[in-house]
Amino acid sequence: MTEINQQLIKQRNEYEELKKKSDKTNREMNTVKERFNRQANELEEKLKLLKDKDSLNHQLEDDLTNSRKELELTKQRLRQIEEDQHAQLSQSESTTNYLERRIHELDKTIHQLTLEKQQIMSKYDRELTDLRETYENQVLLCKKEMQNELDRLSEHYQQLSTDEQIRARTTLELKQQELRQEFEIEKANLLAQWKNEVNINKTEQNEINQELNQLKENYTKQVT
Repeated sequence: MTEINQQLIKQRNEYEELKKKSDKTNREMNTVKERFNRQANELEEKLKLLKDKDSLNHQLEDDLTNSRKELELTKQRLRQIEEDQHAQLSQSESTTNYLERRIHELDKTIHQLTLEKQQIMSKYDRELTDLRETYENQVLLCKKEMQNELDRLSEHYQQLSTDEQIRARTTLELKQQELRQEFEIEKANLLAQWKNEVNINKTEQNEINQELNQLKENYTKQVT
């Protein structure tokens, strides 16, 4: 009876040890779940930061989808581990070895996922840096193009002002020349008209003088 009690105590101790390992594994699995949830949230935040860039968005969505798939697969593996653990809790030494092997595999999986997370974070950090540099370069290029356009418009405006002044001055000179020609023509016409009037007046004066002379001669003859 004492030996049976000792075996029961031993089995109970083994069961308690397995239970502790199972609880520890569950805590580790919960930690992994929280870590992957944080990773998914971080990836979603990264995706929001890059939503204005279609090409990067597609890449981020693909990466996020792949990460979610990997997370889902990991969750499935963790659930499978939990199911396997619950199924194996009734076993003794073989269960302990199995759990240790599964824990070791889980550690390897966590390590691998940690490395993958670091790679993903490094990738997104590089992409964010490239995106920031691209944005800054685009801003500088846009400012340069705007300044060039302003300079071009200013030069064009000055050229238009200069051309407008030249056209106005040319028009004014043509108008002055036209008025000068009209003035010369009018002056010539007035001069010709004045000369004609002067000639007419001289002719009339000569005729009057001739008539006066004729009257004078007739009067002299009559008096004589």
